[in-house]
Amino acid sequence: MRYRLSCMPVRRTLGLLIVLVAAAGAWMVLVPGSGRASTDIAALELRVVTPEGRVLNLHFSVRAEDEAQARAAVAVALRSILPGTRPLTQEGGGATAQHAPWGWKWAESEIPVEVAYNPGDAVAGVGPDAIAGGLAAWSDVPGSAFAFETAGFSDRRPSLHTSMRPDGENTVAWVHMDCSLGCVLGVTARDEVVHEADIALNSNPQAGLGDGAGGSVDAHSVALHELGHVAGLEHSCPNILNCTKAEEEAVMYYRYRGIKRTLRTDDIAGISARYPQGPQPAPTPPVLPEEPEPPFEFEIVLSRGWNLVTLPGGPVGSFMESLPCAAAVYGWGQEGWATWVRAVSPQLRATSTGEPGAAYWVLADGACKAAFD
Repeated sequence: MRYRLSCMPVRRTLGLLIVLVAAAGAWMVLVPGSGRASTDIAALELRVVTPEGRVLNLHFSVRAEDEAQARAAVAVALRSILPGTRPLTQEGGGATAQHAPWGWKWAESEIPVEVAYNPGDAVAGVGPDAIAGGLAAWSDVPGSAFAFETAGFSDRRPSLHTSMRPDGENTVAWVHMDCSLGCVLGVTARDEVVHEADIALNSNPQAGLGDGAGGSVDAHSVALHELGHVAGLEHSCPNILNCTKAEEEAVMYYRYRGIKRTLRTDDIAGISARYPQGPQPAPTPPVLPEEPEPPFEFEIVLSRGWNLVTLPGGPVGSFMESLPCAAAVYGWGQEGWATWVRAVSPQLRATSTGEPGAAYWVLADGACKAAFD
């Protein structure tokens, strides 16, 4: 039987992924005294109040034979991680909605969301890469503006679980939780007033967390699921009696179904819907290089007075006509002294021819220059 407990506004929100002991290829909770293992899954939502009067909203995925055993498993988990809490009024309900938000969303100014990791009491075979991989997966979704950022290692405990108060740090840490009836794998807590979220992973060996090999529950997959709750996502299936294939394949599916270390189509759609990426700026037009000026073989630069320049072969006048400040040219060429005087007639100016590489004295009445190809 699947049920929901209470739907009143909350001050703090927690998400729990519960249970799972491997047996014959199926994931189940072994209930002491029952003599057999159940394969039924109940998606539970429970509201409790702490001794200080804080209201908490908890999400469970638990496997049990019936509603009574599911409630018993939840009660054991509550005594272990949130002692002194009591349930609020129960009422009927349904499963979570696809892509439904879980409480508040992180503000644009809070993204990337920093998350610290406390490796103390981590189970054997589970390293920091289990957390780092989950942070990276949710941070690299096309079409989503959401991102995590690692804040490094921390020695803090998850305060929303241990003291029921925010401490200013989003923390992932290991906490020993009772497994006498059902085994909680991970608990995600989000304070509804202060934007803070913590994850507690169960260090109890009976929880079976590991690398997914040899019948262990894959801690990478559990961390990825819980970080989805930190980001503000609900479970993927809107109707647990009629889930689509895409919803069942999602990391955020309410039921553990083996190793899932990469986000699936439904997860990508959910985080993109919760944190849509804004319009991208128009691409900057490419800056085309300026077309180079045609190359030239040499340049003549004159300043007022006499200038010694070297000219290629050819009529001296053909060069001087392009230099408006040139008044006269004197030089020794193959024809003897070559002269060019602007003041004489064009016919006389054109008669002087120089040798290639010959040097000439050029009298200029100002400054000017010219390039020649």
